Amino acid sequence: MPSASPGVLAAVVTLLGTLYPGQEVLVCYGQPGSYQPDIIISLGDVRTLITRPVSGTNRPREEASELDITWSVFVAGDETQQVVAQDLAYGLRNTFADYFKTKPNETLGGACREAWVSGDTYEPATSVDPETGDPVGRVATLTSVLTFLTRV
Repeated sequence: MPSASPGVLAAVVTLLGTLYPGQEVLVCYGQPGSYQPDIIISLGDVRTLITRPVSGTNRPREEASELDITWSVFVAGDETQQVVAQDLAYGLRNTFADYFKTKPNETLGGACREAWVSGDTYEPATSVDPETGDPVGRVATLTSVLTFLTRV
């Protein structure tokens, strides 16, 4: 049987497109193109571990997968804006993580058996004007891991 990861990725993109009404958010696979609003959520690497088949006529396998989701938030201004960017990035991630706390949301509409946010890595940065090299704002980059289990 094929991997369930493509279906989970599609379900995550659809979910992210609905979670943040009223905010200009770009949701994309991989790196964004030329359109780069202040909030970008990108789906990155997927890592999958496939277990031994279980007993049975169709011998299904268990996929345990991890998807990297990067929340990138830009806020114009000086270093005092880093906290603003950081709080917004964590707030976006919290909204996403909280979604999985209510049944049957953890299945992403049946795309997987169970999904949850299992970790994060945070990186603050200064954004500079490419022509002058002058600082123009702060960026908060939060990379979360969505763990999901499927039977294939």
